[in-house]
Amino acid sequence: MNAEFAARLLSAMGEMVNPKKDKTATVIHKGGGKHSYKYTQLDDVLAVIRPALLDQNILLLQGVNEQERLVCSVTDGETTVVLDTRPFRPTGDSQAQGSYETYMRRYQLLTAFGLCGEDDDGDAASNKPTVQRTQQVAQSPWQQLLSAFYSKCEALRYDPGETWGVMIGDLGFSELNERSQKQMIDAAMGWVNRMV
Repeated sequence: MNAEFAARLLSAMGEMVNPKKDKTATVIHKGGGKHSYKYTQLDDVLAVIRPALLDQNILLLQGVNEQERLVCSVTDGETTVVLDTRPFRPTGDSQAQGSYETYMRRYQLLTAFGLCGEDDDGDAASNKPTVQRTQQVAQSPWQQLLSAFYSKCEALRYDPGETWGVMIGDLGFSELNERSQKQMIDAAMGWVNRMV
């Protein structure tokens, strides 16, 4: 990935905020009983990701390739970067297939861009007193890393795209899937803190 594209992609990712888990699904158990959970819809995830990418003239692509893998990539027409691939298994039932595809796309995007759904009613669900929330949205660990990275690069007058590539090489992240997101963020934050 060239340095200029990497810098634009990192800038876009720094603008993304975690989407709210504002939809509820109820699962009815075969043996009786049920449980509910909150989730984020695909269109809400895309509403967080697409504008930030488009502001940087980057296009998001998701599709199934000939090896039956769901591929998430970004491109500006010259550079294309694959952010995530995962198995995609046809089910034979078109309704089930649509649900499966939506689910897979949603979680692939959350993973690829370091996002997670945020509960908007966690206090109410836990019967705890409501805590007054500030307007400032807490940064995800990924956003904290990007913020620290850019601040350090700016202070040292380093090129962010080139420096990111050096960091990835130094830490041995030849593939994004080698380590968990937390391991990658922790290692990268340590590297940023040691920059001179």
